[in-house]
Amino acid sequence: MIKRTERITVRVSPDEEEWIIKKAQETGVSKSRYLRQVTLCQRPQAEVPFSKTDQPVTVNGPLTNAELKQVLNRDLPKIANNINQLARHVNEQREIGPRQTEELAQYRKDLDELTLTIIEALS
Repeated sequence: MIKRTERITVRVSPDEEEWIIKKAQETGVSKSRYLRQVTLCQRPQAEVPFSKTDQPVTVNGPLTNAELKQVLNRDLPKIANNINQLARHVNEQREIGPRQTEELAQYRKDLDELTLTIIEALS
């Protein structure tokens, strides 16, 4: 058995702690074990992100100028960041799995939708 003597303290919001506890219970492990396994890549991260800001972007219909600025300043960089994280993962693992392929396809779809919406708004 591994003797764990070191401690790392992390502060989270009450909502974040509730979400972590829920995920730990779903997998049948303690909160500490769940966090340790996810952190040490022994368990995959949750399929659906906790934060709504990390979830995919959907654009429906025409945009106002204010909404277009929001897309350009918030949504587009978010997708670019997700693609960077995926690229980093692939470079570190030296392989791309079905989950990464699916994520990349979704990011491509999101970018295509945003590009089309921007073009339509500027026309």
